[in-house]
Amino acid sequence: MESLDLKRDFDLYYRVEYGDFGEYLRKRQLLLRDEAADIAMAYRKSAAIFLYKRPYSFLESGSGQALLKKLLNAEVNQ
Repeated sequence: MESLDLKRDFDLYYRVEYGDFGEYLRKRQLLLRDEAADIAMAYRKSAAIFLYKRPYSFLESGSGQALLKKLLNAEVNQ
Protein backbone atom coordinates (compact mmCIF):
# COMPACT_ATOMS: atom_id res chain seq x y z
CA MET A 1 0.00 0.00 0.00
CA GLU A 2 1.42 3.34 -1.06
CA SER A 3 -0.65 5.60 1.19
CA LEU A 4 -2.86 5.67 4.25
CA ASP A 5 -5.83 7.91 4.94
CA LEU A 6 -4.87 8.74 8.51
CA LYS A 7 -8.08 10.58 9.31
CA ARG A 8 -10.30 7.73 8.12
CA ASP A 9 -8.22 5.10 9.93
CA PHE A 10 -8.28 7.12 13.15
CA ASP A 11 -12.04 7.67 12.96
CA LEU A 12 -12.84 4.03 12.13
CA TYR A 13 -10.28 2.06 14.12
CA TYR A 14 -8.09 4.02 16.52
CA ARG A 15 -10.27 6.72 18.12
CA VAL A 16 -11.02 4.47 21.12
CA GLU A 17 -7.38 3.51 21.62
CA TYR A 18 -5.81 6.98 21.38
CA GLY A 19 -6.97 10.10 23.20
CA ASP A 20 -6.86 12.38 20.17
CA PHE A 21 -5.61 12.56 16.60
CA GLY A 22 -2.26 14.09 17.60
CA GLU A 23 -1.56 11.27 20.04
CA TYR A 24 -2.44 8.74 17.32
CA LEU A 25 0.02 10.42 14.95
CA ARG A 26 2.81 10.40 17.53
CA LYS A 27 2.33 6.90 18.92
CA ARG A 28 0.92 4.87 16.02
CA GLN A 29 2.51 6.66 13.05
CA LEU A 30 5.69 7.66 14.94
CA LEU A 31 5.66 11.28 13.81
CA LEU A 32 7.64 13.91 15.66
CA ARG A 33 5.68 16.02 18.16
CA ASP A 34 5.88 19.19 16.01
CA GLU A 35 4.82 17.33 12.86
CA ALA A 36 1.93 15.66 14.65
CA ALA A 37 0.77 18.97 16.13
CA ASP A 38 0.79 20.69 12.72
CA ILE A 39 -1.15 17.88 11.06
CA ALA A 40 -3.59 17.56 13.97
CA MET A 41 -4.50 21.25 13.58
CA ALA A 42 -5.92 20.42 10.13
CA TYR A 43 -8.01 17.49 11.39
CA ARG A 44 -11.38 19.25 11.81
CA LYS A 45 -11.34 21.08 8.50
CA SER A 46 -9.92 18.26 6.37
CA ALA A 47 -11.95 15.62 4.55
CA ALA A 48 -8.92 13.31 4.47
CA ILE A 49 -5.31 13.36 5.62
CA PHE A 50 -2.96 11.10 3.68
CA LEU A 51 0.43 9.69 4.60
CA TYR A 52 2.42 8.53 1.59
CA LYS A 53 4.93 5.77 2.28
CA ARG A 54 7.16 6.92 -0.56
CA PRO A 55 7.26 10.65 -1.22
CA TYR A 56 5.66 11.59 -4.52
CA SER A 57 4.46 8.02 -5.16
CA PHE A 58 1.01 9.42 -5.95
CA LEU A 59 2.50 11.02 -9.08
CA GLU A 60 3.36 7.62 -10.54
CA SER A 61 -0.24 7.10 -11.63
CA GLY A 62 -2.34 9.26 -13.92
CA SER A 63 -4.93 9.82 -11.21
CA GLY A 64 -2.29 11.24 -8.86
CA GLN A 65 -1.20 13.73 -11.47
CA ALA A 66 -4.79 14.77 -12.10
CA LEU A 67 -5.38 15.26 -8.36
CA LEU A 68 -2.26 17.35 -7.99
CA LYS A 69 -3.28 19.57 -10.92
CA LYS A 70 -6.73 20.08 -9.36
CA LEU A 71 -5.20 20.98 -6.01
CA LEU A 72 -2.76 23.43 -7.57
CA ASN A 73 -5.47 25.06 -9.68
CA ALA A 74 -7.79 25.37 -6.66
CA GLU A 75 -5.11 27.26 -4.73
CA VAL A 76 -4.29 29.54 -7.66
CA ASN A 77 -7.93 30.37 -8.38
CA GLN A 78 -8.79 31.36 -4.83
